[in-house]
Amino acid sequence: MAKEDWKLGESLDAFNDMLYGGYGEIEGNEEIRLVWKDFEKNRTDLGVELTKKLLPE
Repeated sequence: MAKEDWKLGESLDAFNDMLYGGYGEIEGNEEIRLVWKDFEKNRTDLGVELTKKLLPE
C-alpha cells in the first residue's frame, strides 16, 4: 500500500482484513481502487479445489 512501510501478510485472511479497512491508509468507509494483477493465475492457484480443501466440512 502506498505510503506504508509494511507488507500485507501472505494469506487470504490478511487480504480480507485489508479490504475491511482499518489498516494503513484504508479507514474502511472510503472508496478504494483495487488493481488485481495476474487475476487468471490467481483464479487457478486459489480456485474451487483449494477453497474446498481449506473450508471446514
